Amino acid sequence: MAIDNCPILFVYGSLRKGMPNAMAAWLEHKADWIETAFIKGQLFDIGDYPGAITYPDCTDKVWGDIYSMDDDFSGAKILDTLDEFEECTEHFSIPHEYRRIKTPVYRSNGLSLEAWFYCYNRPIEQFKRIIRGDYVEFKAATSGRGKTGTVK
Repeated sequence: MAIDNCPILFVYGSLRKGMPNAMAAWLEHKADWIETAFIKGQLFDIGDYPGAITYPDCTDKVWGDIYSMDDDFSGAKILDTLDEFEECTEHFSIPHEYRRIKTPVYRSNGLSLEAWFYCYNRPIEQFKRIIRGDYVEFKAATSGRGKTGTVK
């Protein structure tokens, strides 16, 4: 699978830089971290992980990390592995919990770029919204390591 001329990935949850799990460490090893950035959308606490949805005209932000994937071949392998991790390949039941789409990502310098993003693909009404849009901050707060990360 080609990466369709989009060698950039945006992650917002358990795959963020420094998260304590094997897949986040794998991604840090396979791709180049660029910076923390945001998308326009909302973040939800799905349980053991988050789900984000994006709205082009939304004023809310979902914070995450931008990774660059070196070339078409290695980038495609990264995306294939992440598609499997996010259970959005053909052998998982439909509707998939996530779908990989391209979305604008807004950088600290004010510029935006297009990146792959795993969008939550199921109803969100029953889940609590993570108001500040930062899963790392939310996890720290809910595990007793921080003071912020309120939910609605």
